[in-house]
Amino acid sequence: GLLLAITLAYGLGAVKMIGQNVLIQQANAVESLSNVDVLCLDKTGTLTTNEINLERIYSLDIDEGELRSLLGDFAAATKVGNKTSDAIGLACPGTVRSLIAEVPFSSSRKWSAIAFNDTSKPGIYVLGAPEILTKNMDLNPEINEYIAAETNKGLRVVLFAYSPDIIAVKNWHSETNNQPTEVELPAHLIPLAVISLSDQLRPEAYETIQGFAKAGIEIKIISGDH
Repeated sequence: GLLLAITLAYGLGAVKMIGQNVLIQQANAVESLSNVDVLCLDKTGTLTTNEINLERIYSLDIDEGELRSLLGDFAAATKVGNKTSDAIGLACPGTVRSLIAEVPFSSSRKWSAIAFNDTSKPGIYVLGAPEILTKNMDLNPEINEYIAAETNKGLRVVLFAYSPDIIAVKNWHSETNNQPTEVELPAHLIPLAVISLSDQLRPEAYETIQGFAKAGIEIKIISGDH
């Protein structure tokens, strides 16, 4: 009788949830769901649409028009783009300049770089996580506070920096499958801008999370971003 009662309870629970647009793939998931008190989620593609918007550009000792032109050239020239460079390119149109080397972004490095050697301000331009790039540059406390404030708003914050030392690309060793095998961040970077980007939330994300909160379920976000 107990086995029959359990099976019936599972079946009724599944039918009720189907009426609320919930797909039950296994019958015993009904019982599992009733005992959940912590739910762990990733962010990209789950709570967000995997689309990024450029919110703000904070210029550091450089004319904003020149800065936007450099950012646009950086985004236009990259051969291995990502959502961040797409958002920058959309907000800052640029021209495809001749490049001599490129370091694609990777989650292990947390930065990408392009080296230009043409007449229009040659050098190495780097875009990456503040905690990585600040190891090779000096930022005043006010800028660090600004970065912390933007991060605490839930924004994705990256630094844009420059090095005139074009010779440094010689230390970027041979590539395998278009990926540099050994690369080092240029030793002395000049900060150009702090860039704040936002992830587009799915329209139903807020309502869904509020529903979990009302049910007493704690949400934990597991993400590589701040």
